[in-house]
Amino acid sequence: MAVSWGRNVLLAGGLLMTGGVSANGISVDEMTVRRLGDAFSGGAADTADASAVWYNPAAITCLQKPQITGGLVAIPHKTRFDGKVVDAFYGDPVGGHNKTWKDTELIPNVYSAIPVVPGWWFGVGVNSPWGTGTRFDRRWVGRYQSIESELLTVNLLTVLGWQVTDSLSLGGGLVTEYADGKIERAIIPLFGHDGRFKSNGNDTSMGLIFGVFYQPRLDWQLGINYRSAIRHTLEGDMEVTLPDVHIYEPRIKSDHTKLKGRLKLDIPETLSLSAIHSLTPEWRVKADATWTRWSRWDQLVFEPKRPEGLIEKAEVQPMDWHDTWRFSVGVEYQLTSIWVLRAGIAYDESPTPNHTATVDFAIDDYRAVSVGATWTLNSELSVDMALQHTWSSRRSVHEEVKDPSGQTVIMADGKVTNRINSVGIGIRWLF
Repeated sequence: MAVSWGRNVLLAGGLLMTGGVSANGISVDEMTVRRLGDAFSGGAADTADASAVWYNPAAITCLQKPQITGGLVAIPHKTRFDGKVVDAFYGDPVGGHNKTWKDTELIPNVYSAIPVVPGWWFGVGVNSPWGTGTRFDRRWVGRYQSIESELLTVNLLTVLGWQVTDSLSLGGGLVTEYADGKIERAIIPLFGHDGRFKSNGNDTSMGLIFGVFYQPRLDWQLGINYRSAIRHTLEGDMEVTLPDVHIYEPRIKSDHTKLKGRLKLDIPETLSLSAIHSLTPEWRVKADATWTRWSRWDQLVFEPKRPEGLIEKAEVQPMDWHDTWRFSVGVEYQLTSIWVLRAGIAYDESPTPNHTATVDFAIDDYRAVSVGATWTLNSELSVDMALQHTWSSRRSVHEEVKDPSGQTVIMADGKVTNRINSVGIGIRWLF
């Protein structure tokens, strides 16, 4: 967004990108409790439950019986900015306070798979694999970057799995994704009082998912899973309010503009390679490598449909994100006929380069350790439990906010600290 009177109103960047529950980028790993317990290692090669609908639709052909699996993951997280924000013209500090923001997000998921004809299985699922959000107060020092921001996605998965041979299966299907985003941030008038910029939008779009499952021997399971990009155009409202600005700037005919706008947002494609090896009847080791094409996020363009009033043209936010790899290894132990224990570690690169890291979104490389267990109540019902701890990340940030003419008007220097943990419980019912 841009404003016609140059320095009389200063706008800060930041569209939908703020810190939150993301593992990295805007991805959320916690799509099943069982996989949370081993740090999501071996996901595309696992045939333990119906969450294979998401991790590899080819693997649903190896399930024991028709089943439903679901769970709820709680993600307590905390973000803090320590530093200073100054007026680039005069060097005066921006009024406000540093802020610790903490919250707990709840992420549900449910999957089901059933055989339809010999060799063919059908699966459905609902999850929320992409999202982020923060809510700061209106007086914190980074309010010109973000006051409130949220991106929510909900996916409906419909897949088919085909057992080609005893050792090879193929699978694929559709991902129907609903995305909803909203933001609010402050605008700085030259003579004091903060204005407000608000926006919201939503969209439903579709993508594809493909998988290959191969078991060359009884003690080896291999899997490949690919999810295509999903291209959204979030459509909604853009609103700018400048309180009392007409007192100081007679050229401004109105201090409020509300109109329709849109943001193009590409959910990136991913490719996962997984392996599971049974060392003994009790012990299994797992590994996974997942690539995400974050380089699709070179910039975000937020544009009004019909520019007018205070909103004259599109706002372009450079992102310059780069592709990343996530690596994880895990182990699973059959303690008794009732209890299975598991653990894992994971590392995920941050896609955000230093020059586009901001005071409200400065996620560093992600390192986590997980533990989990499955309690089998009877031949039909089992309960999954898991806990993941993510090492705290602390990242230096130097952010410059520019006005519509390209001049730097705000400079922020400091450190952003993020702390994230996950705990979940789920069930699996065979019928």
